[in-house]
Formats: sequence, structure tokens, C-alpha cells
Amino acid sequence: MNVEGIVIDIKDNTAVVELKGFDVCKVCEFYKFCNMGRGERRIICLNKIGAKIGDTVELSTSDKNIFIASIFNFLFPIILLITGILSTIKIFESEIIGIIIGMTLVVIYFLVFKYIDRKIIKSGKIIPKIVSIKRKE
Repeated sequence: MNVEGIVIDIKDNTAVVELKGFDVCKVCEFYKFCNMGRGERRIICLNKIGAKIGDTVELSTSDKNIFIASIFNFLFPIILLITGILSTIKIFESEIIGIIIGMTLVVIYFLVFKYIDRKIIKSGKIIPKIVSIKRKE
């Protein structure tokens, strides 16, 4: 999938790119969650071609990377929430404790994921890449 955006920050070999909304977003099943079609979204990208702040660039990522990101951002938290609630209800027979434990697991997951996400960004393996500069600033 290729999209366009404007480079707003550079750090080492990565760039923060502000993406523009897309018509295709309106038919995406995650439209309500990501707000991509309704406003601007920032994403960290690999910048091996030397884009500068203000450049309009084209980004590319594979469908595999989108699938992996969806699993980490949506599927794992839902599984943790449901598992935490159901297992706690079965053990303690209390829905309130189940909800608290389920939500606690999700919070812990996102705290751990934040750390893992930094490692993923530094590795550059699954983050989007800037493939071309459309317009130089």
C-alpha cells in the first residue's frame, strides 16, 4: 500500500510523516478507530533516501506489516480482555473483579507493547519506508 504525506520531523534514519486522509479510508472497517480519513495522522517511517522536513513523500508498506500491526493493536488486547474477564469470573465468581483484571491486563499489555514498539522502530523491519520524494520543500 502506497500513501503520501509530509515530513514534519527527522531523527537518525527515521522520519515522522503526517499522512493525508484518503477516500479509501471511508470503506475501511477500521475507519472509526483510526480517524485517518477525518484528519491528519502521524507515523514513523524509515528514511533511507534522505527526505527533509517539509518534503512531500510517498510511503510504502506491505500487507503483511498491516496485518501484523492489526494483530498487535486490536486482536491481542481483545483476547487479553476477554480471557481476563472470563477466567477471573470463573475463579472468583465476580464480574466486577473480572472486568478490573481484564482491563489491568490490557493496560499492562500496552505498557509492555510501548517498550517493544520502540525496539521494532529501531530495527526498521516492519515500519513503513519512504520510497520517493514527490515534492521538495
